[in-house]
Amino acid sequence: MANGGKTAWQHTVDKYGEEIAKKLQSECKIGNTSGSGNLGKPKSDNHKSKIAANRKGGRKTKTNADVL
Repeated sequence: MANGGKTAWQHTVDKYGEEIAKKLQSECKIGNTSGSGNLGKPKSDNHKSKIAANRKGGRKTKTNADVL
């Protein structure tokens, strides 16, 4: 790195070794938790229906008129 510290890859190799680090990276087990913050948590039926409606396009988009 520019400041002389180790990169995330270097830390992973130090912790697990190069072979396991390559395997972890190829399986996307490290460094990508985007969108999975609620994964595995119990959800009510109401919450599930709201999620389904949002995925089907039930969410309204903002327009400039809404902001003004």
